[in-house]
Amino acid sequence: KTFANATARFCVMSFTTDWRFSPARSRELVDALMAARKDVCYLEIDAPQGHDAFLIPIPRYLQAFGNYMNRISL
Repeated sequence: KTFANATARFCVMSFTTDWRFSPARSRELVDALMAARKDVCYLEIDAPQGHDAFLIPIPRYLQAFGNYMNRISL
């Protein structure tokens, strides 16, 4: 119900050691998006940097983020 009117394409990325937004919580979000039949991709990245991992230039993260941005660009 929460995502019923959403028209965006979603990409959820999580980091294995993120204590603030855990991979389990991210998977719950992905499950809800899928249940709402939304366009969603999910990637879990192994990173020891915890919650700040998204600030670090981790090659797998950068590649995935770049691919997603290219996919949704006009």
